[in-house]
Amino acid sequence: MMTDRDNNIIQFINTFDGLTINQCAKLFFNNAKYGKDLARKRLKKLADKDVLKYENDWATNQRVYFIKRKPSSHSIILLNFYSELIRAGSEILEFTKEYKIENICRPDAFLIFKYNNKGKMVFVEVDMQHKTDLSKYQKLYDTELFQREYNTFPEVIIISSTNSYEAKGYNFSIKILDYSLKQLKEKILYF
Repeated sequence: MMTDRDNNIIQFINTFDGLTINQCAKLFFNNAKYGKDLARKRLKKLADKDVLKYENDWATNQRVYFIKRKPSSHSIILLNFYSELIRAGSEILEFTKEYKIENICRPDAFLIFKYNNKGKMVFVEVDMQHKTDLSKYQKLYDTELFQREYNTFPEVIIISSTNSYEAKGYNFSIKILDYSLKQLKEKILYF
């Protein structure tokens, strides 16, 4: 028998292409004492019923559940960021993947979220095979497109295996997180 939570999980996977056990625990079992175990069991039951498929992802070393095809490692890391925000108590107001801004740049995601009743707007870049070109964001900043509409410019968050960015000299805030996202609260949520 399908539960409401099962339907919510399936709807999430339809929207975001996939879900790992850890992400499922943070998104759907966040307040449960054994959330990860519950997430693992529910996802397995859905896979056993042939509602979901699964594969292991080589880059993130996580089992990924999906309906049509396994999402890329890049997408999985982006959803790790999303689920960590939820786990920390954020409310996602807007989340758009591959957010194209005219012909200037296309961040991996654009997010607006609230944490402790304060709003924040961010661009997210996941660097796996390339290094984010920050000059595109400077060009976007110079257009004042976001400043005119929102009275601010989004913070640029780069999730990368390296910290080799020169984040000084730009007119906007840049934060760098590693793939573990361990510093998310200190770097992103305290504003």
